[in-house]
Amino acid sequence: MSVAIATLGSTTHHRGEARCQQQVNRLAWMDAETTGTVAHQSHLLEIACFITDTDGTVISDEPFHAVIGHSDEDLSRMYEQARREVQEMHTASGLWERARFGLPLDQVERELLAHIKRYCPEPDYAHIAGNTVRLDLNFIEEHMPSIADYLHYRMLDVSSLALLAKWHFGVEIQKASDHTALVDITESLEQLRLLWGPIAQAAKDAGVTFDLDTPRARESTSVALVA
Repeated sequence: MSVAIATLGSTTHHRGEARCQQQVNRLAWMDAETTGTVAHQSHLLEIACFITDTDGTVISDEPFHAVIGHSDEDLSRMYEQARREVQEMHTASGLWERARFGLPLDQVERELLAHIKRYCPEPDYAHIAGNTVRLDLNFIEEHMPSIADYLHYRMLDVSSLALLAKWHFGVEIQKASDHTALVDITESLEQLRLLWGPIAQAAKDAGVTFDLDTPRARESTSVALVA
């Protein structure tokens, strides 16, 4: 089973995964505020990050937070090209104005990488986490490639748990409408605790274990491996 799975991924990722198994995994919770949803057509305005262990306990002394600076001319163009809800969202939060006095993108990238390395000293050691975090990762890959290269290729997306809870149990967690990076990642972590805590405890109380190395599991997963 493990051999078959290993052939599906790149050797780089699996060397990284082997390293992670010898270390303690970390979660790099990130949120990016942007001018749109298409990374190569839009821009980063704000990014925040804090590091936790896999139980969600914050281990970073303080979160990383930065606003990316843009010229008035560029901001005016970004504003005009953004969808109306994005225009209004960043106007309400004051982000358009704060971006006039932000830091250069390359400086923010260097400082964020240093922050991650402080708590995750080797590549492939930190898994990006957050809400709809693939979108944030798209922007990180496009605008901060050194960060994307340093992270593990797997991610923890709280949105997956939230959707399952909503669809199958009618549970929906209301979020604040601040749309600022620090508030968003704090809410994502709290959402994980609210959703995953009861699931983990119920599984523990019921004595549930998960074993893929069984004839039935091998038979059911073999189709996915071949497809």
